[in-house]
Amino acid sequence: MSRAIIGDLAKGFGAARTMTLMMSITSMTPVIAPAAGAFLAGELSWRWVLGCIAMVNVVQVIVVLVVIPETLQARARRATLRFGDLGMVARRRAFRFYCIVQFFQTGTMMGYVSSSSFLFQDIVGVSPQVFGVLFGVNATFLVLAGVTNSKLAGRRIHPARTVAKAQPVILAGSVALLALSLLHIHWLIPVPIFFVVAAAGFVFGNVATLAQEQSRPVIGAGSAVFGAFNFLGGGLVAMLGGLASESPIPLGILMTCCSLCSIAAFRAARRTVADNPALEAAFAAAPAGL
Repeated sequence: MSRAIIGDLAKGFGAARTMTLMMSITSMTPVIAPAAGAFLAGELSWRWVLGCIAMVNVVQVIVVLVVIPETLQARARRATLRFGDLGMVARRRAFRFYCIVQFFQTGTMMGYVSSSSFLFQDIVGVSPQVFGVLFGVNATFLVLAGVTNSKLAGRRIHPARTVAKAQPVILAGSVALLALSLLHIHWLIPVPIFFVVAAAGFVFGNVATLAQEQSRPVIGAGSAVFGAFNFLGGGLVAMLGGLASESPIPLGILMTCCSLCSIAAFRAARRTVADNPALEAAFAAAPAGL
């Protein structure tokens, strides 16, 4: 719903600026949540942990009811849901490819997140305190990347250009992780991980913005389908969280493969848009660069 609200209020570069900031904050969730959960579980009983979760949800409901107004224009509102809109946006070729980009990009990120404790503490050999610092540094630069990305959108830099520059960095970081794993140079592994996480901050919001433009005028349906791909990619990879429990090589292979698939899907999406430039009329004033 948050993506749909942004789509109601802005389009083109305005939507890109806001979306990148929101997606950067959202992307911090799987980075911060394990640390917060570990702290709560260490200090409180499981009943209080569930109480904290309930409290967060109560605050969310209050904010939604009291603070956030209806953003969809009255003429576009409907009295009933139309589930056919989900299929309609899913049939749009460029939109599907952007969903696939997000699927594999989230897979790359969650491969790191779900394996990070094994990777840093068991393979690299850092203490739990140093692991927390490394996790926090990566989260910080993820947000900084989102802020920088928002400024680029403010300068009317086409989102596709930014994604096209960031994806090779993610691939290079994944390949470097695999190479260091094969060479057993484990102490250097945090360096390519840092570049992967930072570059991801330039991808998530921009891809969401580009997909959103393909789902007008049913942005809510588009956001639902896009979000499903996002969580599906993260969920499937998160199940492989023990990949780095004994060796980082499987994690390097997984992240490299996900990065390659994400790049391939993005190029397919850009070819589709190149064949029909009207699909991105909101960004017509800026060169796509790809």
